[in-house]
Amino acid sequence: FLFFSSIICISQAKITRPTTKASYKTIKDFGAIPNDGKDDTWAFIKAGKYFSNLWDINSVPLKEGKVNFSYASNSARLEIPSVTYLVGKKIDIPAEGISTTYGKIFGYPKATAALKFSGDGSFKTGLELLKLSNSKNNIDQVVIKGTGSVPPVIKYNDGLWIGFFNNKGVPLFLTDNDYNPRYRTSIATFITIESCKNIVLENIEIDGNNIAADSKGKTIYGGGYGKHLLQTGASGTYIINTKNVSLNKLNIHHMTLDGIMYQDYYKDPQKFPKQLNSNVSIKNVICNYNRRQGFSWVGGRSVLVENSKFNNTGILFTGIAAGNPGAGVDIEPEEDPNGNKLWCMDGRFINCDFINNKGNALVNDLTWQRTLSVSFDNCTFHDV
Repeated sequence: FLFFSSIICISQAKITRPTTKASYKTIKDFGAIPNDGKDDTWAFIKAGKYFSNLWDINSVPLKEGKVNFSYASNSARLEIPSVTYLVGKKIDIPAEGISTTYGKIFGYPKATAALKFSGDGSFKTGLELLKLSNSKNNIDQVVIKGTGSVPPVIKYNDGLWIGFFNNKGVPLFLTDNDYNPRYRTSIATFITIESCKNIVLENIEIDGNNIAADSKGKTIYGGGYGKHLLQTGASGTYIINTKNVSLNKLNIHHMTLDGIMYQDYYKDPQKFPKQLNSNVSIKNVICNYNRRQGFSWVGGRSVLVENSKFNNTGILFTGIAAGNPGAGVDIEPEEDPNGNKLWCMDGRFINCDFINNKGNALVNDLTWQRTLSVSFDNCTFHDV
Protein backbone atom coordinates (compact mmCIF):
# COMPACT_ATOMS: atom_id res chain seq x y z
CA PHE A 1 0.00 0.00 0.00
CA LEU A 2 1.00 3.65 -0.44
CA PHE A 3 0.40 6.05 2.40
CA PHE A 4 1.47 9.59 3.16
CA SER A 5 3.55 10.99 5.96
CA SER A 6 4.63 14.52 6.71
CA ILE A 7 8.06 14.05 8.30
CA ILE A 8 11.04 12.72 6.36
CA CYS A 9 14.49 13.20 7.89
CA ILE A 10 17.40 13.13 5.45
CA SER A 11 21.05 13.20 6.52
CA GLN A 12 23.08 15.18 4.02
CA ALA A 13 26.21 13.85 2.37
CA LYS A 14 29.15 14.87 4.52
CA ILE A 15 32.42 16.12 3.07
CA THR A 16 34.60 16.68 6.13
CA ARG A 17 38.07 15.49 5.22
CA PRO A 18 40.59 17.72 3.43
CA THR A 19 41.66 17.26 -0.17
CA THR A 20 45.28 16.98 -1.19
CA LYS A 21 47.15 17.49 -4.45
CA ALA A 22 46.45 13.85 -5.23
CA SER A 23 42.76 13.91 -4.34
CA TYR A 24 41.83 17.18 -6.09
CA LYS A 25 41.82 17.22 -9.89
CA THR A 26 40.06 18.86 -12.80
CA ILE A 27 39.02 16.90 -15.86
CA LYS A 28 41.79 18.73 -17.74
CA ASP A 29 44.31 16.78 -15.64
CA PHE A 30 43.08 13.67 -17.44
CA GLY A 31 43.49 15.12 -20.91
CA ALA A 32 40.14 16.72 -21.73
CA ILE A 33 40.67 19.78 -23.93
CA PRO A 34 37.91 22.37 -23.64
CA ASN A 35 35.71 22.93 -26.69
CA ASP A 36 38.02 21.18 -29.14
CA GLY A 37 35.19 19.23 -30.77
CA LYS A 38 36.95 15.92 -30.09
CA ASP A 39 35.79 12.94 -28.05
CA ASP A 40 36.65 13.17 -24.33
CA THR A 41 35.53 9.68 -23.33
CA TRP A 42 39.09 8.68 -22.49
CA ALA A 43 39.48 11.57 -20.01
CA PHE A 44 36.33 10.61 -18.10
CA ILE A 45 37.25 6.91 -18.04
CA LYS A 46 40.67 7.82 -16.62
CA ALA A 47 39.14 10.11 -14.00
CA GLY A 48 36.79 7.39 -12.79
CA LYS A 49 39.56 4.82 -12.57
CA TYR A 50 41.86 7.30 -10.81
CA PHE A 51 39.34 8.29 -8.13
CA SER A 52 38.42 4.62 -7.72
CA ASN A 53 42.08 3.89 -6.88
CA LEU A 54 42.35 1.48 -9.79
CA TRP A 55 44.73 3.39 -12.11
CA ASP A 56 47.39 6.01 -11.47
CA ILE A 57 47.36 9.44 -13.14
CA ASN A 58 49.07 7.93 -16.20
CA SER A 59 46.34 5.28 -16.56
CA VAL A 60 48.63 2.49 -15.40
CA PRO A 61 46.75 -0.10 -13.30
CA LEU A 62 47.79 0.13 -9.64
CA LYS A 63 49.44 -2.85 -8.03
CA GLU A 64 47.62 -4.72 -5.28
CA GLY A 65 47.52 -2.63 -2.10
CA LYS A 66 48.57 0.64 -3.78
CA VAL A 67 46.35 3.74 -3.84
CA ASN A 68 46.55 7.23 -5.30
CA PHE A 69 45.33 8.57 -1.95
CA SER A 70 43.52 7.22 1.09
CA TYR A 71 39.80 7.84 1.51
CA ALA A 72 40.28 7.10 5.19
CA SER A 73 42.04 10.46 5.61
CA ASN A 74 41.09 12.50 2.53
CA SER A 75 38.05 13.40 0.49
CA ALA A 76 38.19 13.68 -3.30
CA ARG A 77 37.11 16.43 -5.66
CA LEU A 78 36.79 16.44 -9.44
CA GLU A 79 35.96 19.76 -11.07
CA ILE A 80 34.66 20.06 -14.63
CA PRO A 81 35.22 23.57 -16.05
CA SER A 82 32.41 25.29 -17.89
CA VAL A 83 32.72 24.17 -21.53
CA THR A 84 31.31 21.41 -23.75
CA TYR A 85 32.74 17.88 -23.66
CA LEU A 86 31.85 15.14 -26.16
CA VAL A 87 31.54 11.56 -24.89
CA GLY A 88 30.27 8.15 -25.97
CA LYS A 89 32.99 5.94 -27.43
CA LYS A 90 31.70 2.87 -29.25
CA ILE A 91 33.87 0.08 -30.56
CA ASP A 92 33.16 -2.54 -33.18
CA ILE A 93 33.31 -6.21 -32.20
CA PRO A 94 34.36 -8.54 -35.02
CA ALA A 95 32.85 -12.00 -35.44
CA GLU A 96 35.95 -13.57 -33.86
CA GLY A 97 35.68 -11.31 -30.82
CA ILE A 98 38.21 -8.81 -29.55
CA SER A 99 40.88 -8.97 -26.86
CA THR A 100 42.66 -5.66 -26.41
CA THR A 101 43.53 -2.99 -23.84
CA TYR A 102 42.25 0.49 -23.09
CA GLY A 103 45.61 1.79 -24.26
CA LYS A 104 45.32 0.19 -27.69
CA ILE A 105 41.81 1.56 -28.14
CA PHE A 106 42.83 5.10 -27.22
CA GLY A 107 46.43 5.13 -28.44
CA TYR A 108 48.08 5.12 -25.03
CA PRO A 109 50.35 2.05 -24.58
CA LYS A 110 50.87 2.47 -20.82
CA ALA A 111 47.19 1.78 -20.13
CA THR A 112 47.42 -2.01 -20.06
CA ALA A 113 44.05 -2.77 -18.40
CA ALA A 114 42.36 -5.44 -20.48
CA LEU A 115 39.24 -5.16 -22.61
CA LYS A 116 37.71 -8.37 -23.94
CA PHE A 117 34.47 -8.96 -25.81
CA SER A 118 33.07 -12.17 -27.24
CA GLY A 119 32.20 -12.31 -30.93
CA ASP A 120 28.93 -14.21 -30.42
CA GLY A 121 27.01 -11.17 -29.20
CA SER A 122 26.32 -7.75 -30.64
CA PHE A 123 28.52 -6.12 -33.25
CA LYS A 124 29.11 -2.97 -31.17
CA THR A 125 29.53 -1.97 -27.56
CA GLY A 126 29.89 1.32 -25.73
CA LEU A 127 32.66 1.87 -23.20
CA GLU A 128 32.02 3.04 -19.67
CA LEU A 129 32.47 6.68 -18.78
CA LEU A 130 32.92 8.20 -15.31
CA LYS A 131 32.54 5.28 -12.90
CA LEU A 132 33.33 5.20 -9.18
CA SER A 133 33.62 1.62 -7.98
CA ASN A 134 36.19 -0.44 -6.11
CA SER A 135 35.16 -3.55 -4.16
CA LYS A 136 38.48 -3.59 -2.25
CA ASN A 137 38.77 0.09 -1.37
CA ASN A 138 36.05 2.15 0.31
CA ILE A 139 35.16 5.26 -1.68
CA ASP A 140 33.86 7.81 0.81
CA GLN A 141 33.45 11.59 0.35
CA VAL A 142 33.63 12.61 -3.32
CA VAL A 143 32.50 15.86 -4.93
CA ILE A 144 32.03 16.05 -8.71
CA LYS A 145 31.18 19.62 -9.59
CA GLY A 146 30.87 21.80 -12.66
CA THR A 147 32.58 25.17 -12.32
CA GLY A 148 32.25 28.46 -14.13
CA SER A 149 29.49 31.00 -14.78
CA VAL A 150 27.35 28.35 -16.52
CA PRO A 151 27.36 24.57 -16.02
CA PRO A 152 29.63 22.46 -18.22
CA VAL A 153 27.80 20.47 -20.89
CA ILE A 154 28.51 16.77 -21.29
CA LYS A 155 27.18 15.96 -24.74
CA TYR A 156 26.97 12.49 -26.24
CA ASN A 157 28.33 11.97 -29.73
CA ASP A 158 26.11 11.70 -32.79
CA GLY A 159 25.04 8.35 -34.19
CA LEU A 160 24.47 6.25 -31.08
CA TRP A 161 23.35 2.64 -31.67
CA ILE A 162 20.73 1.40 -29.21
CA GLY A 163 18.97 -1.97 -29.17
CA PHE A 164 19.57 -5.63 -29.91
CA PHE A 165 21.70 -6.72 -32.88
CA ASN A 166 23.62 -9.83 -33.88
CA ASN A 167 27.31 -9.80 -34.73
CA LYS A 168 26.52 -8.74 -38.30
CA GLY A 169 24.53 -5.71 -37.24
CA VAL A 170 21.12 -7.21 -38.01
CA PRO A 171 18.40 -6.08 -35.56
CA LEU A 172 17.00 -8.86 -33.37
CA PHE A 173 13.42 -8.90 -32.13
CA LEU A 174 13.44 -11.25 -29.17
CA THR A 175 10.70 -12.67 -26.99
CA ASP A 176 10.79 -12.91 -23.21
CA ASN A 177 11.70 -16.59 -23.66
CA ASP A 178 14.75 -16.07 -25.87
CA TYR A 179 16.03 -12.80 -24.41
CA ASN A 180 19.82 -12.70 -24.12
CA PRO A 181 21.73 -9.62 -22.94
CA ARG A 182 24.78 -10.44 -25.06
CA TYR A 183 22.98 -9.05 -28.12
CA ARG A 184 22.47 -5.68 -26.47
CA THR A 185 24.31 -2.69 -27.86
CA SER A 186 24.17 0.51 -25.91
CA ILE A 187 26.21 3.44 -24.71
CA ALA A 188 27.39 4.05 -21.17
CA THR A 189 25.73 6.06 -18.44
CA PHE A 190 27.68 9.25 -17.82
CA ILE A 191 28.19 8.88 -14.04
CA THR A 192 27.98 5.44 -12.42
CA ILE A 193 28.50 5.25 -8.65
CA GLU A 194 28.57 1.83 -7.01
CA SER A 195 28.91 0.97 -3.31
CA CYS A 196 30.17 4.38 -2.16
CA LYS A 197 29.32 6.86 0.59
CA ASN A 198 28.95 10.64 0.81
CA ILE A 199 28.73 11.63 -2.84
CA VAL A 200 27.95 15.13 -4.15
CA LEU A 201 27.13 15.84 -7.81
CA GLU A 202 26.50 19.48 -8.62
CA ASN A 203 26.08 22.01 -11.43
CA ILE A 204 26.38 19.81 -14.53
CA GLU A 205 24.33 19.57 -17.74
CA ILE A 206 24.20 16.14 -19.38
CA ASP A 207 22.89 16.09 -22.95
CA GLY A 208 22.19 12.58 -24.23
CA ASN A 209 21.83 13.98 -27.78
CA ASN A 210 19.08 11.43 -28.35
CA ILE A 211 16.78 12.05 -31.29
CA ALA A 212 15.69 8.92 -33.15
CA ALA A 213 16.42 8.67 -36.86
CA ASP A 214 12.69 8.47 -37.70
CA SER A 215 12.33 11.88 -36.01
CA LYS A 216 15.12 13.36 -38.17
CA GLY A 217 17.74 12.68 -35.54
CA LYS A 218 20.92 10.61 -35.58
CA THR A 219 20.28 7.95 -32.91
CA ILE A 220 19.92 4.50 -34.49
CA TYR A 221 17.42 2.18 -32.83
CA GLY A 222 16.89 -1.47 -33.69
CA GLY A 223 15.73 -4.72 -32.15
CA GLY A 224 14.00 -5.25 -28.85
CA TYR A 225 12.27 -7.88 -26.76
CA GLY A 226 8.62 -8.48 -26.15
CA LYS A 227 6.40 -6.00 -24.44
CA HIS A 228 9.41 -4.46 -22.69
CA LEU A 229 10.60 -2.72 -25.87
CA LEU A 230 14.08 -1.37 -25.10
CA GLN A 231 15.26 -1.48 -21.50
CA THR A 232 18.74 -0.36 -22.45
CA GLY A 233 20.61 2.86 -23.06
CA ALA A 234 22.46 5.52 -21.08
CA SER A 235 21.22 7.41 -18.02
CA GLY A 236 22.63 10.66 -16.74
CA THR A 237 23.48 9.06 -13.40
CA TYR A 238 23.16 5.50 -12.12
CA ILE A 239 23.73 5.30 -8.37
CA ILE A 240 23.65 1.83 -6.85
CA ASN A 241 24.16 0.57 -3.28
CA THR A 242 25.41 4.02 -2.27
CA LYS A 243 24.40 6.06 0.79
CA ASN A 244 24.40 9.76 1.60
CA VAL A 245 23.99 11.26 -1.86
CA SER A 246 23.39 14.88 -2.84
CA LEU A 247 22.37 15.83 -6.39
CA ASN A 248 22.03 19.56 -6.92
CA LYS A 249 21.59 21.79 -9.98
CA LEU A 250 21.73 19.03 -12.56
CA ASN A 251 20.12 19.36 -15.98
CA ILE A 252 19.79 15.91 -17.57
CA HIS A 253 18.00 15.67 -20.88
CA HIS A 254 17.58 13.63 -24.07
CA MET A 255 19.12 10.52 -22.51
CA THR A 256 18.64 7.14 -24.19
CA LEU A 257 17.38 5.66 -20.90
CA ASP A 258 16.69 7.62 -17.67
CA GLY A 259 17.68 10.96 -16.29
CA ILE A 260 18.47 9.52 -12.84
CA MET A 261 18.38 5.91 -11.62
CA TYR A 262 18.85 5.23 -7.91
CA GLN A 263 18.91 1.83 -6.23
CA ASP A 264 20.07 1.18 -2.71
CA TYR A 265 19.87 -2.38 -1.40
CA TYR A 266 17.31 -1.56 1.28
CA LYS A 267 15.45 -4.72 2.22
CA ASP A 268 12.40 -5.59 4.31
CA PRO A 269 12.83 -3.45 7.46
CA GLN A 270 11.10 -6.04 9.64
CA LYS A 271 13.55 -8.78 8.62
CA PHE A 272 16.57 -6.45 8.54
CA PRO A 273 15.92 -3.86 11.27
CA LYS A 274 19.51 -2.59 11.57
CA GLN A 275 19.92 -1.35 7.99
CA LEU A 276 21.17 2.17 7.44
CA ASN A 277 18.98 4.63 5.57
CA SER A 278 19.98 5.62 2.05
CA ASN A 279 19.75 9.40 2.61
CA VAL A 280 19.36 10.90 -0.85
CA SER A 281 18.83 14.61 -1.49
CA ILE A 282 17.81 15.76 -4.98
CA LYS A 283 17.42 19.53 -5.33
CA ASN A 284 16.98 21.87 -8.28
CA VAL A 285 17.28 19.03 -10.80
CA ILE A 286 15.69 19.03 -14.26
CA CYS A 287 15.11 15.72 -16.04
CA ASN A 288 13.56 16.57 -19.39
CA TYR A 289 12.94 14.69 -22.66
CA ASN A 290 14.57 11.47 -21.49
CA ARG A 291 13.46 8.31 -23.27
CA ARG A 292 12.32 5.89 -20.55
CA GLN A 293 12.10 7.77 -17.24
CA GLY A 294 12.87 11.08 -15.65
CA PHE A 295 13.74 9.40 -12.35
CA SER A 296 13.72 5.68 -11.54
CA TRP A 297 13.74 4.95 -7.80
CA VAL A 298 14.18 1.19 -7.54
CA GLY A 299 15.25 0.68 -3.92
CA GLY A 300 16.19 2.73 -0.86
CA ARG A 301 14.93 4.61 2.18
CA SER A 302 14.83 8.36 2.91
CA VAL A 303 14.75 10.22 -0.40
CA LEU A 304 14.01 13.95 -0.48
CA VAL A 305 13.32 15.64 -3.82
CA GLU A 306 12.83 19.42 -3.92
CA ASN A 307 12.23 22.03 -6.61
CA SER A 308 12.80 19.54 -9.43
CA LYS A 309 11.17 18.73 -12.78
CA PHE A 310 10.52 15.35 -14.41
CA ASN A 311 8.85 16.32 -17.66
CA ASN A 312 8.39 15.28 -21.30
CA THR A 313 9.63 11.72 -20.85
CA GLY A 314 9.31 9.61 -23.99
CA ILE A 315 7.31 12.06 -26.06
CA LEU A 316 9.91 12.15 -28.83
CA PHE A 317 9.86 8.39 -29.47
CA THR A 318 7.64 5.94 -31.30
CA GLY A 319 7.94 2.33 -32.42
CA ILE A 320 11.01 0.43 -31.29
CA ALA A 321 12.54 3.59 -29.82
CA ALA A 322 9.73 3.91 -27.27
CA GLY A 323 10.49 2.87 -23.70
CA ASN A 324 8.07 1.62 -21.07
CA PRO A 325 6.74 3.05 -18.86
CA GLY A 326 7.68 6.54 -20.11
CA ALA A 327 6.99 8.11 -16.72
CA GLY A 328 8.08 11.24 -14.97
CA VAL A 329 8.99 9.18 -11.90
CA ASP A 330 8.84 5.39 -11.53
CA ILE A 331 8.93 4.05 -7.97
CA GLU A 332 9.58 0.36 -8.49
CA PRO A 333 11.58 -1.53 -5.84
CA GLU A 334 13.41 -4.41 -7.51
CA GLU A 335 15.86 -7.03 -6.13
CA ASP A 336 19.49 -7.02 -5.05
CA PRO A 337 22.06 -9.35 -6.71
CA ASN A 338 21.19 -12.07 -4.19
CA GLY A 339 17.50 -12.02 -5.04
CA ASN A 340 16.41 -10.15 -1.90
CA LYS A 341 13.37 -8.01 -2.61
CA LEU A 342 14.02 -4.31 -2.09
CA TRP A 343 11.83 -1.60 -0.61
CA CYS A 344 11.28 2.10 -1.37
CA MET A 345 10.41 3.98 1.82
CA ASP A 346 10.17 7.47 3.27
CA GLY A 347 10.20 9.65 0.18
CA ARG A 348 9.13 13.25 -0.06
CA PHE A 349 8.66 15.33 -3.20
CA ILE A 350 8.25 19.09 -2.61
CA ASN A 351 7.57 21.73 -5.30
CA CYS A 352 8.11 19.30 -8.17
CA ASP A 353 6.61 19.05 -11.67
CA PHE A 354 5.52 15.89 -13.50
CA ILE A 355 4.20 17.24 -16.80
CA ASN A 356 3.62 16.05 -20.38
CA ASN A 357 5.12 12.58 -20.01
CA LYS A 358 4.24 9.90 -22.55
CA GLY A 359 3.32 7.52 -19.74
CA ASN A 360 2.03 8.51 -16.32
CA ALA A 361 3.38 11.38 -14.29
CA LEU A 362 3.99 8.89 -11.48
CA VAL A 363 4.12 5.08 -11.67
CA ASN A 364 4.04 2.80 -8.62
CA ASP A 365 2.35 -0.39 -9.71
CA LEU A 366 4.16 -3.71 -10.15
CA THR A 367 5.86 -3.76 -6.75
CA TRP A 368 3.64 -1.27 -4.93
CA GLN A 369 3.41 -3.58 -1.90
CA ARG A 370 7.02 -2.68 -1.04
CA THR A 371 6.57 1.09 -1.34
CA LEU A 372 5.78 2.84 1.95
CA SER A 373 5.40 6.42 3.14
CA VAL A 374 5.81 8.68 0.11
CA SER A 375 4.37 12.20 0.03
CA PHE A 376 3.95 14.87 -2.65
CA ASP A 377 3.65 18.44 -1.41
CA ASN A 378 2.77 21.33 -3.73
CA CYS A 379 3.53 19.27 -6.84
CA THR A 380 2.01 19.56 -10.32
CA PHE A 381 0.84 16.40 -12.11
CA HIS A 382 -0.33 16.81 -15.69
CA ASP A 383 -0.67 13.75 -17.90
CA VAL A 384 -1.54 14.00 -21.56
